[in-house]
Amino acid sequence: MYNFLSLLPFITALSFNDRNVRRIILLTIVLPVLAVIVGQLKERVDFLLEHEKEARRKAEESEERLRFMAESMPQKIFTTTPRGRLDYFNPQWMDYTGLTYRQTKSNKWPELIHPDDVTENIAKWEHSLKTGEPFSFEHRFKRHDGQYRWHLTRARAMHDENGRIKIWVGSSTDIDDIKSALKREHKLEKTTARLTEQREELLELNHAKDEFISLASHQLRTPATGVKQYVGMVLEGYAGNITSDQKAYLTSAYESNERQITIINDLLKVAKVDAGKISLHKEKIDISDLIKDIIQEQSSRFKDRQQTILFTPKQSKILATVDIANIRMVLENIIDNASKYTPSGKTIEVTAKKSRSKLIIAVRDEGVGIDQKNIGKIFQKFSRIDNPLSVEVGGSGLGLYWAKKIIDHHNGTIEIQSEINKGSTFTITLPS
Repeated sequence: MYNFLSLLPFITALSFNDRNVRRIILLTIVLPVLAVIVGQLKERVDFLLEHEKEARRKAEESEERLRFMAESMPQKIFTTTPRGRLDYFNPQWMDYTGLTYRQTKSNKWPELIHPDDVTENIAKWEHSLKTGEPFSFEHRFKRHDGQYRWHLTRARAMHDENGRIKIWVGSSTDIDDIKSALKREHKLEKTTARLTEQREELLELNHAKDEFISLASHQLRTPATGVKQYVGMVLEGYAGNITSDQKAYLTSAYESNERQITIINDLLKVAKVDAGKISLHKEKIDISDLIKDIIQEQSSRFKDRQQTILFTPKQSKILATVDIANIRMVLENIIDNASKYTPSGKTIEVTAKKSRSKLIIAVRDEGVGIDQKNIGKIFQKFSRIDNPLSVEVGGSGLGLYWAKKIIDHHNGTIEIQSEINKGSTFTITLPS
């Protein structure tokens, strides 16, 4: 670049009175130098203008990108001046509040905050404006339909190179569903704690009840057993001859006492199984032999009731590993029930079969049947279903409850199919 200042001494040494000389100097020296300087200044100005244009374009692109992001987000985005006046808000604000652009920009946002939250909200916002500290507050924000929904509103200050606040940028996020879920979770936790406490109380009451039943049953069984022995001895003639009327009275007393002992035994068995004090002693047996023995033992009852009892084993030997004593009592109970609830002249059929993995025993009768609405009650404790024979049969309502518990302890199932006036089928399935 020409240094025009360096030519000044030479120029001043010349006589400027000579017009031709001045013209020569102007044409040969000054003008070319000026042309070079002007050209370089033009290049510099063009460069600066182009740089400014590029910077403006990038700024516009960045602003457009940020605006696109703000208007695409589900949150309500806003910016304010350093003093807190709204100067931008995305469309989500207007969609949520139902206000127009002008209404929103009027800075009347406190009117949209729930009355119980607005005072603290304003105080926290003014504190942030004064100190420059980030703003964060949970409050209820009114929707266009008048419903208040919980929002988390946060804002941070952006500073210039001198540390002064240029702008506040913030967002409001709808957290109403989260709040509701947490509230439900808290309520559920309280309910769970209350139910747990009630469960413990019920377990204690149930334990006390079981102890009472067990104790009372033991105390009742002792005198009942004594009555049975002495009445039996009188009936057998150990106390001398008795008249037919005396025998009838004593027989009735003996049978009543037997029913009482049966109920007491049922109570003791149920108390034991409910207390978890039952332990199984499993042995391998032929189920066919066990069923035949039970039928033989109860044959007099079937004869008295003029009923036919059939047993149909599907294999010659049906081996299973079970607690013999308990399974025997289960089968005795179910076969006896089938007889009790079947009218005279009808048939009870017992079948047994074994597959590779399970043993199936079914007891089918031609009795009074059970209404479908009552089938779910059959295995409940103290359950008694009304039917034409229920008064005559009697019972404690504990037998089938206890039977199911024993089958459950064998990891088996007991199911019932029944139809009124046609009969019932009890099916026991046990692992083989």
